[in-house]
Amino acid sequence: MTSVCRRLSLLIGLLAPLLVLAACGGDGGGGLDTDYPSAGEDRFELTHASVEIEYTFDSVAAVPVAGALERIELQGPTLVTRSDPQDKDGDGRVEVATEIVEMELTGTASFGPLTVSINPDKRSTGMVEQQQPGKDFPADSFFDVFVQVELPSANGGNNVIGLNEEPLRMEAELSDLPPGEDDEYHTADGEAVPLVSVNDATLRLGRIVDALHIPNPAPGPGRTPQETPQETPTEEPAETPTEETLEPTGVAALKALVALRAGCEHTQPGVESDLVALILLEIGVRAVDSWTVEARAEGAGVINPRATGVTAADGTVELRFPINQFGTYDIMVEQVIGPDGQPLEIDPASQTSIMVEVGEVCNLPAGF
Repeated sequence: MTSVCRRLSLLIGLLAPLLVLAACGGDGGGGLDTDYPSAGEDRFELTHASVEIEYTFDSVAAVPVAGALERIELQGPTLVTRSDPQDKDGDGRVEVATEIVEMELTGTASFGPLTVSINPDKRSTGMVEQQQPGKDFPADSFFDVFVQVELPSANGGNNVIGLNEEPLRMEAELSDLPPGEDDEYHTADGEAVPLVSVNDATLRLGRIVDALHIPNPAPGPGRTPQETPQETPTEEPAETPTEETLEPTGVAALKALVALRAGCEHTQPGVESDLVALILLEIGVRAVDSWTVEARAEGAGVINPRATGVTAADGTVELRFPINQFGTYDIMVEQVIGPDGQPLEIDPASQTSIMVEVGEVCNLPAGF
């Protein structure tokens, strides 16, 4: 009997530490005092951002002089991954490791279009952490971001690409995870970072003086982050708008970037020709199909001044206007309409008009 008791005592002594570890969350994640979601992705289809850049090199872009300072509004998609909740430092405050894996923000500066994207060669990692143990929100969050900024060249050559070799620290106080409506990431105080040429790190192009990024702006359609994976909610079909109620809302938060090329093709040499407009339509950085483009032509010999077409999968549409005289003609894009019948706001950087000279020799526009 004594021998049996000794064996039981020894077994309990061996099991006790394991029981204590299990009760304290020693299984690497269980027992944490949090409602943070498990590991996954947060996809933000339309984020808002602004960046203030000081240009320090004259040939970077078509700015008057080095030292010019400009704030540029941007928008576009962002994809963030996050880890399981954890407490690696053992301070009782649960944290989640994060990383920006995709980002493509576009906007228009005084000198032309500008694109800010994630540097594919450097990871942009961050963290979300409880401010107080056992209380999920508000939470502190940060990212150390590495971007590439694409600027148009001042001399009309290839675009200039700048990189930040020092991380741009972006900080926020979050109200939810994924971030709640209008949770904002700002640059940390005094964290301006230089932009250097992608081809020559000794060539300093400018500095990112300040930046703001709102992953989940409100209000507006298409601006709610989606956890991946998730079930697609069932929505009631929207009523088709009438001509009287059609207004540029709904998709007006997006902007259509229009590029226009034109030429002509003789159908009856010396008598009748076709003005040919080749139009490329983009939303953000993506070509979109099934969008309706309406355009018109002006000039002395125009037979039918209006044309309408629907973009193909590559975002292009070809419109033709019959004419019966040689001369000068103008082609203008008047409106872009989404598949739901709503007019789309046109990006101010768009080329929406072009002049074509029609003579005995005609040249069709080159494809995009």
